[in-house]
Amino acid sequence: MFRIPGHHRICRDCRKLLNQSFSRSRSSVSWTSNSVRAAFLDFFCGRHDHQFVPSSSIIAKKGEGSYFINAGMNQFKPIFLNDVEEGSPMASYRRVANSQKCVRVGGKHNDLEDVGLDLTHHTFFEMLGSWSFGDYFKRDACALALELLRDVYKIPLTSLYFTYFKGDDSMQLQEDLETRDIWLSLGVDKSHVLPFGMRDNFWDMGQTGPCGPCTEIHFDHHPGYRHVPHLVNTGSPEVVEIWNLVFMQFNRDCGVPSYEGRIGSQDPLGKDTAYRIVVDHMRMLTVCLSEGILPDKADPHGHKVRSVLYRCLQSAKVLDIRPGYISSLVDIIVDSLGAAHPELNASCKRVKDVINESEGHYYKTQEQGVRAFNKFLRKRKTSGHINDSEYHDLLSGHYGAPVPMEILEDLAQKHQLSLPVSKRGLEEQTDKQAEQIHIACSLKEKNIPRTADHYKYLYKGTLSSYNFPDLSDTTVVGILSGQSTEVLKSGDKGSVILDKTCFYGESGGQVGDTGVLRNETGVFIVTDTQIQGDYVQHKGHVEEGEIRVGDKLTASINQERRLGNMRAHTATHLLNRSLRRLASDARQNGSHLEEDRLYFEVFTAKKLDTVVDVTELQREVREVIGQRLPVTCQSLPLSQAQDLEGVVYMQNEVYPHLVNVISIGTEKPVSVELCGGTHVRNTGDIGDFCIEKLKGVGQGRKSVYCFTGKLATVALENGATLRNIMGELERAVKQDQRAEEWESKVKAINKMMWGDLLPKLEREDVENRLNQIGHVITTKLNQIHEQKLRQEIINSHQGSCDWVFLIIDYGNLNVIKKAMNKLKVDKPVVIVNADSKTTHIVMYLSESCDPRLKQELMSVVSNQDIQLKSSKTKDGKQLYIISVRDADRSKDLQQSLSDIYHKELTFVNKV
Repeated sequence: MFRIPGHHRICRDCRKLLNQSFSRSRSSVSWTSNSVRAAFLDFFCGRHDHQFVPSSSIIAKKGEGSYFINAGMNQFKPIFLNDVEEGSPMASYRRVANSQKCVRVGGKHNDLEDVGLDLTHHTFFEMLGSWSFGDYFKRDACALALELLRDVYKIPLTSLYFTYFKGDDSMQLQEDLETRDIWLSLGVDKSHVLPFGMRDNFWDMGQTGPCGPCTEIHFDHHPGYRHVPHLVNTGSPEVVEIWNLVFMQFNRDCGVPSYEGRIGSQDPLGKDTAYRIVVDHMRMLTVCLSEGILPDKADPHGHKVRSVLYRCLQSAKVLDIRPGYISSLVDIIVDSLGAAHPELNASCKRVKDVINESEGHYYKTQEQGVRAFNKFLRKRKTSGHINDSEYHDLLSGHYGAPVPMEILEDLAQKHQLSLPVSKRGLEEQTDKQAEQIHIACSLKEKNIPRTADHYKYLYKGTLSSYNFPDLSDTTVVGILSGQSTEVLKSGDKGSVILDKTCFYGESGGQVGDTGVLRNETGVFIVTDTQIQGDYVQHKGHVEEGEIRVGDKLTASINQERRLGNMRAHTATHLLNRSLRRLASDARQNGSHLEEDRLYFEVFTAKKLDTVVDVTELQREVREVIGQRLPVTCQSLPLSQAQDLEGVVYMQNEVYPHLVNVISIGTEKPVSVELCGGTHVRNTGDIGDFCIEKLKGVGQGRKSVYCFTGKLATVALENGATLRNIMGELERAVKQDQRAEEWESKVKAINKMMWGDLLPKLEREDVENRLNQIGHVITTKLNQIHEQKLRQEIINSHQGSCDWVFLIIDYGNLNVIKKAMNKLKVDKPVVIVNADSKTTHIVMYLSESCDPRLKQELMSVVSNQDIQLKSSKTKDGKQLYIISVRDADRSKDLQQSLSDIYHKELTFVNKV
């Protein structure tokens, strides 16, 4: 007798009959994947009011942590995380059913290695799912599942096993008795309802977020009845999970142990210490980031902020806080401090964005840094602490990637290695400051009066015509030179200090003037002008005669250079204005302005890397230039100037008591800045403007390179020409016409893109368009080159010489191989391809090749100590291939081969 669920007993004969009955009922319906899917969706959508949601793409979205979608719940993550965007269809979901395409070939869910070994694992499958968002819960979910399996798919209840969560004392989670009792109430025998732990019956999305107990339904594939609860969750190929009902009734927070307030030896794992570091550092970071300081090593303030952020993230790892969590602490900090400091409320989202972006950058940099550091340890031949040379190699990326200082310090500490104290950058800065102080002090000690340099502003501009008057009757009050401090003679280099000057000394990013100082007895060429304290230093050399202390000179600046500097400086103010309009947190970090070129560095959390961004920046600046707005300069006390509406100035700059205010526009200026530079009188005098490059150079730091004036005009004209050539090439390729011209057009495009002045928009547009049709062009040109080379070989093969020697400036190695493969030649062939940085030499030495010739050719290669590679064509020709990157060695090889060929040719002609 055998016991079956329900405490009934049956005899052996009846049991055999039941087995046969079960077998026949299971095989009476042929279930294909289409019919299984259709029955599932019809059951939930047709009978039970579920909304059908199509499968999402198999490709996971960026940031989802996997390459492919591997579960049916992925597309509903925003609902689980309470992050549904306003207006999204997901906001209306209540009862939903779907059939999601899934791929499992990596990560946590990787079925790749199990495929073929059993009957259940697949790299691709469909996951059928029924979902309730705020509608029904455990009882209805269990009842619907059982109804579908028993009444629709006709699976005997005796072949199913049901698991539930047995609880976990360490996590303070109670047993899910509710689910157990639901299955029992639905008629499932208690011997088929089994408890399991966290691994099998508790579901989560990660260390944090929605989670809860789940109940799985397992199916026994064995025909007929048998009682095998011991095979559930054991990996048995016969008893497999077919359904998992997840009840997300909890939301796990940060997933770290509670704070106990321990310090010192009472906190051996450093958990409480890490808590305090994270909390403290996040408060500091929130306040600093809200004031526009961004984590960047190039900015003195940003460098400190970056160091604190990295230390905070290192402590977060101690607490096993998942990436992306710490930014949520900003909300708590803003709630705490926002009333006293309202600016925190306005910048809350921006601060979180900066922290999230910086955290991603940190983990990527750390991963690269760890690999580089481990490579350094493997290759290191010495033991002991890290020396200066090794330290520099690690920082500079010698081992594959730069290891940032903060990460290097942490890695060195873990490996019990000390680092040298680096003062290189500080020493360089200190040396420069010391030189400036020394010059200024030495001049003051000689009672030399300060240089009056307000004359640099005394220029006139009307209708794009500018006049920079010479300054006569200036007196040489000091000379700085290694040989003498009284006189500079013809050919001598040095510096001249004047009592007054019209030269602009480098400051505010604007480069110093160049020009000439002259009198009847000497000419001094000024190549640079610097400010040293209260003095203006005119650097250069004496071209003729001599210059002495006390001489009267006339100062004349290079007017074209100054005007080009002024165009760039005014354009910089317009660019700064446009950047602030595009990114509200934009903060100038520095600039460098010279003749019709400008470099502007800005801190902003906004990426500014789209075509739309660059187009808008360029359009706004050019628009104001076209409006021909007046540019005025007004001297005001610093306190009064800083109170002007909309005024822009460097927050940490030290300004004099009296400052210049540069305003662009009259009634309502578009730009108002504190600035000591020189400017055009009207925006129209800038001429033109375009952005050459815009790139990120650090975390939150962007550099903008621009042209103004004639350079901008040339760049824009080049851009239009480049686009025209590209358009002609695209039309020819599309129509498959004039293929013989394609190569020359591609060369012309590449020459312009990498050799001419061009705007960023035009350069990148043409580069992208060229890449799109590049494979078509390459294929076509290779065909043309192959045909051309074959014909050249045939023509040369018919000549009188015993071997073929060609030097070609087209094609590539593959073209040569294909050409040789399709030819029947009985003479040796040597082809030199010198159309790129690498010279390729291909030699085919036929069976009839004269041994003497073969020896001569091979000796050329051996004498140059070059590696010779062999390759065979499809028809069996043995090719010898030489690749030479060195230009001089390539010339020597070509010359040697040419000498052999012409010697052979001369011999044949004599014969």
